[in-house]
Amino acid sequence: MKLFIILSLIVPSLTFAGICSGDRSETGNVKIRSYSPKKPGLRQVVILPPTGGENRADRNLAKELCSRGHLVKVVDYPQYVIAPEDFGGHEDATINTLRNLSAFFAEETIPTSIIGASLGGIYASLVFSLAQSEEWKSFRVVDALVTTVAGGSLAEVLTYSTLDHVKKTREGRLAGGDFRTLQDYQNFLDGYIATDLLKLARPGNVLAFTSNSDTVVPTRTQLALAEAHGAKPIRIGRLGHSGTVAYVYYRKIGTIHQFLKQL
Repeated sequence: MKLFIILSLIVPSLTFAGICSGDRSETGNVKIRSYSPKKPGLRQVVILPPTGGENRADRNLAKELCSRGHLVKVVDYPQYVIAPEDFGGHEDATINTLRNLSAFFAEETIPTSIIGASLGGIYASLVFSLAQSEEWKSFRVVDALVTTVAGGSLAEVLTYSTLDHVKKTREGRLAGGDFRTLQDYQNFLDGYIATDLLKLARPGNVLAFTSNSDTVVPTRTQLALAEAHGAKPIRIGRLGHSGTVAYVYYRKIGTIHQFLKQL
């Protein structure tokens, strides 16, 4: 017994082995990994993964928040490939994702904080912002938001992002000669996107982590989204996009926990 206590003090996660283990389930088109605390008492947390789906950083954040008393669910939603000729595909992908998430939240009944990074942060921002709308009533359980390297407007992100598949799609479209400038391209995209963050973002309980050195989701768009939510961003320097996500999800867990705890 004494040996177990000593090991638990040295490696705290051992105490929660088998408790915050991440049980898998599926609802509709989303896959869920649930982390149940030994002594629940703090609010529920839903984590939305970035491009590419659930990853090690998501699981680390989920386990650590669970170990502090949160019921945590990592919700892995389908991700869509947009063909270069399909300008309306960005809006279609967003609406389809919101429908998938709405089906998940329709089963939830307790106050929930939503967390997301990159694309997951964009969708988390939309879920939080649409929580008071008549069309998306199932989102009303979501009353707090944490984002990392999420930005808006979406049209601007798509116009300037250096993410490989976004860049490749943009280059293919620009090669046709239909746009004289990048601003023309952004304006054209904007006409197709109704569910844009900066048009819908609402202030409230929002914690935003931004990168000072990001080109995947340009820094200026991250700051614009934080401002639209009325949040004072915590700015992370010189780590870029993925580095900032890893840093926040491993080293800023205490900051996130304190934000959630005071709600």
